[in-house]
Amino acid sequence: MSAQGFGFDEMTQRLDAIRRWMSDHGWDGLLVSNPANVRYLAGFRGEPATLWIDHEQALLITHVRSQRWAEEETETFTVLCNPDPLAEVKAFLTGRTLRIGVDAQVTHTKLN
Repeated sequence: MSAQGFGFDEMTQRLDAIRRWMSDHGWDGLLVSNPANVRYLAGFRGEPATLWIDHEQALLITHVRSQRWAEEETETFTVLCNPDPLAEVKAFLTGRTLRIGVDAQVTHTKLN
């Protein structure tokens, strides 16, 4: 059970709904860093935290000091550690052509 009180089934349903929405709109991935959205989708309350969701994987990227906490709070995301979560995302996206959605917390300048 996540720290938000939602079980694995509820969190999996949320992730499945996001993936269906992405498919319906032709998106390859979704980048989320707004803390409220991270809590809703992954159940993780720590910061910094960024989610990368695509059709094959769901990643929660956080600072190494939050790794254990992240692993305890989320069951549906693979936890990666980087002191700068957006740097991890930049490295992942570099050289790829994708149509992605980005929440309002992430700006174009942060990804350049």
